[in-house]
This record gives sequence, C-alpha cells and structure tokens, in this order.
Amino acid sequence: MKKKLRLLIFLCLLACLTGCKVTIGGSLEEMQSRFKVLERLYPTENVEDLFEKFPDGFSVVNLWLSDNTELRVEVKGNPDTHQVTGTIGQRPIQVEENMVEEYEKAIYFEKGQMKMEDGSEVPEEFKDFRFLFQSFHFEESFFDTATYNAKKTSYTPGTSNYFISYYAKNEELAKYLKVPEDSQLKIQFGGDIKDDEEHRFKRTIRIEATEQIILASEIIRAE
Repeated sequence: MKKKLRLLIFLCLLACLTGCKVTIGGSLEEMQSRFKVLERLYPTENVEDLFEKFPDGFSVVNLWLSDNTELRVEVKGNPDTHQVTGTIGQRPIQVEENMVEEYEKAIYFEKGQMKMEDGSEVPEEFKDFRFLFQSFHFEESFFDTATYNAKKTSYTPGTSNYFISYYAKNEELAKYLKVPEDSQLKIQFGGDIKDDEEHRFKRTIRIEATEQIILASEIIRAE
C-alpha cells in the first residue's frame, strides 16, 4: 500500500508540474543551490552503488511516456540486506486499438543487472533500460548554459513540492530520450521543502523533448 501511495503521489506531481505558476520564496541562485546535491548522484554507475550515498535505504521511480505507452521501473534498496528489489510495468496511456499489453512484474538487481523474480527473460522493452542517474553527468554549471524558464520556479499547491525549469540542448539527455542530439529539451528539477527542512533527500528530474511526445522522469528518495 505504501509503495502504491508513493507512486500515486509521484504521478500527481507529474500532472501538476506544467500547470502551477506560484513562485516560492528565495532567489534564483538559492533555488539552484538546492540541486547542487545532484552532482554526487548523477552519474552513479550501478543501482547498488546508491547504498554508498544512502546507507539507510532508498527508493527510485523511473517513468517513461512515449508512443501512448507508459513504462515504469520502481525499486527500493534494503539497508539490511543491500538487496534492490521492485517492479517493472507497462500500460497504455489511452484506450486505442492495438494497445500494448498491460503488466506488472517483480524484479531485482544483481551486479548492476536487472533480473526477473520468476526467472524469465527481461521483457524486450526493458532489456536496454538504464536509470537516468546512470546516464546523466549533472554539474551545477548546467544552470549557466541552460535557458531559465521564468514561469516555472514554482511549487505544487497543497503540497511542499517545488521545482525549477529550463530549456536546453543536452547531448546526454537527448541520447537518453532517444531523440536527435540537437533536440530542444525541457528539463525540470524538483524537490520537497518539508523533506529539505527535515534533512531527508528527495529529488526529481523530468526531461521532455518539446517537439516529440516523449517524456522521462526519475525520483530518488532516501528512506
């Protein structure tokens, strides 16, 4: 139930990101400084390596929206066993003819590799899967080269979530989305004021190809 609730909150955050225009307090520089911590996470070679950053455990939700299909990977790291387990899922976004098959299956990671809990082959759509934290080299200098979207320093009404939004061309992120390297991308960095105040880590990166209907989002949270 807790896992499903966390995913619901995450999806609600995605739905609100493009509609909220309420500016939170603090300067642009102060907002940017909230995301400097991403430099120690992006990149991280393997999902098990996150235990070095989060010895008390962690959770990661990676969501893809493309071609009327949602692909989701949700995992948790157990601090006692150092095992990473979770689920992968696929579902159609809209009801149409020739829809993709909907499913949810249990997985675990072993030496950086995704494995199926039932011993079957990893589904074709997840065989080349990589988390965004494995693929994106984030540096604070990103903010100097990207174009700030002034309407998107915001928080989600009714929650303590906040985010800052940019437009940029980034070779690594374009490669991750499997779009041309010179594609214009919208990148949003999100956090949670309440978690920040209580010194709990929670950060989201959301990337979208503005000329294609392709979106990827990843939320990492310390347990």
